[in-house]
Amino acid sequence: MNIETLKNINQEKLDKVLQIAAILGDSPIAGYRSIMLEQFINEYTDYVKVNRAPKTLEGVKLIGKHLLKYFSPSREVNTILLRDCECFLDSLRKDAPKGVYNYLRALRAMWNKGIKWNYLSQNPFAQVELPKR
Repeated sequence: MNIETLKNINQEKLDKVLQIAAILGDSPIAGYRSIMLEQFINEYTDYVKVNRAPKTLEGVKLIGKHLLKYFSPSREVNTILLRDCECFLDSLRKDAPKGVYNYLRALRAMWNKGIKWNYLSQNPFAQVELPKR
């Protein structure tokens, strides 16, 4: 689809055209599926259960519990932005000031897997900077 065609379309029609283009794979947003946080955590937990050590699985389950407590389970994963990540980690720092570093490592890995699974286009946890220990 070329730009000249899009210039003469109103916003409502443009939205429909972009949705169709995404479905057909002719769009920069093509391939990215929206997924709710709870479903993403469950899928990632299942992945870790098969592919990682039992201790890693324990950590992922704990992180999932904290994520669902802080964010709505029905929130789309791709709507969690850098500021949300920083606030979430700040809330964890109150109870586990040293453990927040381990949480951040695990969250970065989880979101990177979400990118590989085409649920996300970027990893906001990769941009989080924590102070030195």
